[in-house]
Amino acid sequence: MRASLGIVAVAVLLISPLTAQAADLYGRPAYAPPPYATPYPVRSPWSGFYLGGFIGATIGHQKFDEHGANQFFAVTGTGGAKLLSPTSDPDPAFGFDGHKASLTGGGFVGYNYQFGRMVVGAEADFAAKKTESAANATVMTNAFYGNTNTPGQTDTASRTEFFTGQVRQNWDASARLRLGGLLTPSILLYGTGGVAFGSVDSAFSFSATSVYNEIGGGSVTHTTFGAGSWNDLRIGWTAGAGIETALGPNWKVRAEYRFTDLGRSSKNIPLIRTTSGSALPNAGSSAAVADVSASFHTLRLGVAYSF
Repeated sequence: MRASLGIVAVAVLLISPLTAQAADLYGRPAYAPPPYATPYPVRSPWSGFYLGGFIGATIGHQKFDEHGANQFFAVTGTGGAKLLSPTSDPDPAFGFDGHKASLTGGGFVGYNYQFGRMVVGAEADFAAKKTESAANATVMTNAFYGNTNTPGQTDTASRTEFFTGQVRQNWDASARLRLGGLLTPSILLYGTGGVAFGSVDSAFSFSATSVYNEIGGGSVTHTTFGAGSWNDLRIGWTAGAGIETALGPNWKVRAEYRFTDLGRSSKNIPLIRTTSGSALPNAGSSAAVADVSASFHTLRLGVAYSF
């Protein structure tokens, strides 16, 4: 009997700790491990749409050449007078080559995409400005005629010509591609180029008066006049480079240089010719021809907001 009681006591002592541990195992509340916190992705400041504005300076190169008024002295006069001098009578050249500076300002819109350290994009802009070049000239020429009716007598003629010309640019725009590389995560060095548009407004006037004295017994006067103005929408090209800095995920500032060439065009200006003596007609071209070319350099400082 005593042996049996001893065995039971030993069994109770051995089972009690196991029972307590089992109670603790099922009695304690179960806590889930904290979830893994995925960090938010960092947005690239170089991808997406953007809108901005700029201010800067432009230097316009405006060239004007007129080469077709063709106002010449008559080779023979009434009564058989012959032109002695000048032996050649070329059309006087008129033109100018101006470089004018102006403030410029406007806006731009574009889209960028970043892959690695490279950034590609497309951009369009519009700029207002005012560059204007103008010139005028007065050319006076004398001629001498030999009077065949009176040997040894010299008759004279004189010609006075007035020229005016003007070229003005009021605005320009462009649509371009951009390609650049990141010097640092926040500094972009880029090149840009594409098609350019712009206004080139021009004007020209010409007048000439030629007086033939005592040719064939009386004076004869020739007059020639022509004037015109035109407003051209030119299409050309533009190219340049710049540097841009991201101030955060949305704001950027830039400095950019570009050269733009709007090409060359020709215009005909009709001429009206009159004469006071039908025996000495006022012969020459029916129109003056003017060639106008326009290009400019621009330096711009801008700020942009990315969406």
